[in-house]
Amino acid sequence: MDHTEHARRPSRATRRSTKRSLLALSHAMERSVDVGREWVPANQPSLIISLFQRRHYFDVERERYANLAIDGRTCIVAFAGAIDHLPPGVHGVCLDDTDALAREWVLIVIDGGLGTSLVARDIDDLLPGASSLEAGRLFEGRWSFSTADAIDEAQRILDVFAERLPEHVLAAANEAINAASAARVSLAERRLAAVTDVLVSSVDDAYFRADRMEGEARREKELAEHNPLTGLANRRFLERFLTLGEHESPMRLAALLVDLDDLKSINDEHNHLAGDLAIQSTARVLTEVTRPQDVVVRMGGDEFLILLPGVGEDEAMNVGTRIVDRIGLTHLPEPWTDVGLGASVGVQVAGSDGLDLEALDASLYRAKAEGKGRVHLA
Repeated sequence: MDHTEHARRPSRATRRSTKRSLLALSHAMERSVDVGREWVPANQPSLIISLFQRRHYFDVERERYANLAIDGRTCIVAFAGAIDHLPPGVHGVCLDDTDALAREWVLIVIDGGLGTSLVARDIDDLLPGASSLEAGRLFEGRWSFSTADAIDEAQRILDVFAERLPEHVLAAANEAINAASAARVSLAERRLAAVTDVLVSSVDDAYFRADRMEGEARREKELAEHNPLTGLANRRFLERFLTLGEHESPMRLAALLVDLDDLKSINDEHNHLAGDLAIQSTARVLTEVTRPQDVVVRMGGDEFLILLPGVGEDEAMNVGTRIVDRIGLTHLPEPWTDVGLGASVGVQVAGSDGLDLEALDASLYRAKAEGKGRVHLA
């Protein structure tokens, strides 16, 4: 092949892609070498070059590369971390932070007339609303299903690794490159490669849109079902939560309705910022007093509802007492450190008909009527 000719080709554009879509593409590229192996000459040289950012990423694919090496492919892998105990036939290069290739994720497959390449650079960014750190990582990537492009990328990597690989490995890699350069690629194969590239780009776009839409849906749900001032669940969450669980479990469920005493006076005598701090301070106490499995809901204004699964009357009353005591010891931050808080609590344990929120509200009213700072059982 005339390397001068393909060197004049315009450089491929990079695309911002998620790790999820690039991982799907790389797995497809790795498996492409298995297609039609029964018709491929046994002595045909084959080369696979993979750059992983960390050793544990390679370890996930370890068995796959062990099998590729067993089948006679020349496998070169590189990553940050120890390169010992690699599968037989898999040749490793150790990367460190000073290496120009250290931040690249690369997969190159050269197998006769087949040549594919993926090069992605970590851009230290996340897709907004990602479900996890790994799933949401973003890369600037480029890929190709052109043998000439794969040769270019392979030569670029091998030029850097020339002094870090044994001579016989470099010789095998160059043999695969020369064989691919000499292979005759038909017009139909060129067109199929172009179509494949368009299809993969479309799939990548679809992955990206799906990831973004999933993140937006999670954020919208989070905003819709949580109170922005406190971060606690809101009435909308409560309605869904109770509806989903209403007929599914016979477990005991205690409910505490907590009312912050004299919030109106705090707002009137100081300002609404002081009132917001009072609500936030109360929310913090309720979160600290309750267990991870308990549900704390801001009902609105100065009222909070707490659901305690698996709790009976005595324990629920004890929790209510702890809440009253803790809030009673709470003061606002500067400049209102002289402003103390107080709360009243109504308690109910759900019967066979579920929670009776009206009865719970009545128990809270009795607690306040008895002098505030009290706990009353419905």
